[in-house]
Amino acid sequence: MVTLQNYVCAFLEHNGSFLLLKRAPDRKVNPGVWSGVGGKMEPCEINDPYAACLREIREETGILPHELEGLSLRYILLRRHGHVIRQSYIYFGRTATTNITPTEEGTLHWVPRAELLHRPYTPTY
Repeated sequence: MVTLQNYVCAFLEHNGSFLLLKRAPDRKVNPGVWSGVGGKMEPCEINDPYAACLREIREETGILPHELEGLSLRYILLRRHGHVIRQSYIYFGRTATTNITPTEEGTLHWVPRAELLHRPYTPTY
C-alpha cells in the first residue's frame, strides 16, 4: 500500500538573502540539514496549499501574510520514500521584514544568494 503525504515549503527573499531553516540536531528526520520554511499540510488544507504555506510561515517565523510580497507556487516535487509518496509545494516570495521569531524546528538564518548552494539540504531539495 502506498500513501501520500503533502508538504509546503517557502523560500523567502530579503535584499538578496534567503530565509533558511537549519533543522535542530535532535530532529528525528534530517537533523542539522537545511531547508526552506514549511512542513506538513493539515487535512483541512489539502485543497489549499497556499493557505498551508501561509500558516507554516507564520508558525515558524512569525512573518504575517501582509508582510509577504509575490508569494507564488514555483514547483511541485514528488519523491517516493518506501511506501510513501511525498508531494511538496514549493513557494518563493519576498518580505520586507527581518523580524523573525525563534522556532523549535531549528534555527532560522538569512543566507546570501551566493552561499545558497553551500549547504547540505534535505533530499527533496
